Amino acid sequence: MKHLSLTILIMSALISGGISLFNIYGRHGSPANDTSTLQANLPDTQINGSAASAQSPSVSAKDIPGIEKAAEQGDPESQCALGLMYSEGKGVPQDYVQAVVWFQKAADQGLPGAECLLAGAYLVGEGVAKDNKQALKWFHKAALQGSTEAQKFLKQMNVIADTPEAATLRDKAESGDIDAAKQLGFLYAYGEKVPQNPGEASHWLQFAADHGDLCAKGGLTFFGLNGEASQASGFQLFLQAAENGDAFAQSIVASCYSNGSGAKQDYAKALAWNQKAADQGNLEAQFQVGFAYYEGLGTAKDETQAVTWLQKAADQGLAKAQSVLGEAFYTGAGAPKDDVAAVSWWKKAAEQGDAKAQCNLGKAYNEGLGGLEKDDVEAVTWWEKSADQGDALAETYLGFAYTNGFGGLEKDDAKAVAWFQRAADQGDPDAESKLGFAYHTGTGVTQDYLQAVSWYQKAADQGNEDAEFNLANAYHTGQGVAKDYVKATNWYKKAADQGDIVAQVNLGNAYKEGLGVPQDDAQAVNWWQKAADLGDANAQVNLGDAYLKGKGVAQDDAEAVAWHQKAAEQGNAVAQSELGYAYYTGKGVAQDDAQAVSWFRKAADQGNAAAQFDLGSAYYKGRGVTQDMTQAVSWYRKAADQGLPEAKSVLEQVQSHASP
Repeated sequence: MKHLSLTILIMSALISGGISLFNIYGRHGSPANDTSTLQANLPDTQINGSAASAQSPSVSAKDIPGIEKAAEQGDPESQCALGLMYSEGKGVPQDYVQAVVWFQKAADQGLPGAECLLAGAYLVGEGVAKDNKQALKWFHKAALQGSTEAQKFLKQMNVIADTPEAATLRDKAESGDIDAAKQLGFLYAYGEKVPQNPGEASHWLQFAADHGDLCAKGGLTFFGLNGEASQASGFQLFLQAAENGDAFAQSIVASCYSNGSGAKQDYAKALAWNQKAADQGNLEAQFQVGFAYYEGLGTAKDETQAVTWLQKAADQGLAKAQSVLGEAFYTGAGAPKDDVAAVSWWKKAAEQGDAKAQCNLGKAYNEGLGGLEKDDVEAVTWWEKSADQGDALAETYLGFAYTNGFGGLEKDDAKAVAWFQRAADQGDPDAESKLGFAYHTGTGVTQDYLQAVSWYQKAADQGNEDAEFNLANAYHTGQGVAKDYVKATNWYKKAADQGDIVAQVNLGNAYKEGLGVPQDDAQAVNWWQKAADLGDANAQVNLGDAYLKGKGVAQDDAEAVAWHQKAAEQGNAVAQSELGYAYYTGKGVAQDDAQAVSWFRKAADQGNAAAQFDLGSAYYKGRGVTQDMTQAVSWYRKAADQGLPEAKSVLEQVQSHASP
């Protein structure tokens, strides 16, 4: 295969995926043991394109001196252009070594296109010795500056691009900074801000340890990077370094106490050590102190103190501090409630890649919070970023988006279920509830009552109101589980206590019928009253019936009419029938045949058998309407066809009298 320019090589790899990435990285993004082989299946045809927005220059002989002069004077774009010219042999003899020289000069000035091209040179070993670590380094730098090609390439290689913090540490560590090397080693050991990589962790911790850093020595022992792991022994070395005033070691000791790793879990001691580190300006410790006060971990909850410490860390750019500070402003916890400030902090954190902030920013766009224009497409964009990092709430929101088909997404029940499943597997109760409902209804998945009950149970155990109600229904009907009125009533009670209106109605019904609980009309009225006050028409009907019959409450026709009226005005056919009968008989309201007929007709048109019978009687007797035997028979027959016994009896009598 003939030589191809670096531009062609990189672009072909990005477009076709032809480079065998597994020769560089294992399945989890860790460097493979053998990185000597890099396969490339690239077309022999020339393509026009750019890497990281670096356009291959079209030059004539007269342009070359100007480009060379500008490059020599330090202009990075000219340096990059000259590098491309040498790479492709345009206007100058093809020379990959010279190409790399100029890419390096431009990259050292922070030009993303040059950084990406330099990474490509190291990746394929043209003009410079092949070096995958150097390639990654420069891809990371380009990605941090927004190079979509670099970001795409890193994603193809299953590598998480460096955060600004990790990139800064890497630069310092490579320049010999012992403290930065130690911190970078711990990042690789924990897998924070960089992919977890024991090899890299060992390299940087050993470098720091060789220069006498006690905390780094502890890290090698704690993680077992120089032999058998011993968290307890590693912790003792951390403790010695912390007692010597090492702020980073103090924060590590605090982490050990917080997690119970190498030492007995003790939130109070964790806070004390974080406080020491925070007082020395340690950014992570400042966040942890703020978070401890925010959640009440190892100390009394103090939201004001929390915000003070979170603000310190947030002001210095720590994304997770910015994210939590945004929540504080959103909820008004320790700071005045301020949606604009909340959104501002979430944006800062989200742009640094904080998953929770991305999720919250998506919600802000979805609801139009903090001065943002409501934008479901933007909401989905941020939820996708967050969900790609595994945030369960964002995964749940994406499930809702696919369920309802908004934010530029087509309605897709199968994709909704897939996202709910991902979130449910992480224990998100809303997702568990929605997944249960999908199995219950067969929406986006094969109907399976057993699976439905299983997921309802998981969500209900976490207090999810919808799941509690649906689980109660399952026990009440025996779908997916043995019928059990006691368990049904218990779950209705849990949902009702959270304000679920239908659960309150059903719980009242259970007390009325004595299903799963002792029969108790007063308790029935109690629960119906709660739901009726919130406007539930069924509860209002039941409450009206209770007043009408004097069950669980003193008999009161006027109160019965009042509640039936509320439900009737919402279109409830039973209430309309009862209200019509009240007007017909004058019980609880002034007798009014015309009003009676009006309400009978509303209910009868909805198929209410009792109202159809009463409307037939009105036509038969000529009360509220002109007497009309044809209409009477018609309405009696409708009621009789629904099985109303008195309608069948009266219909037979009317028809026999009408016969010659």
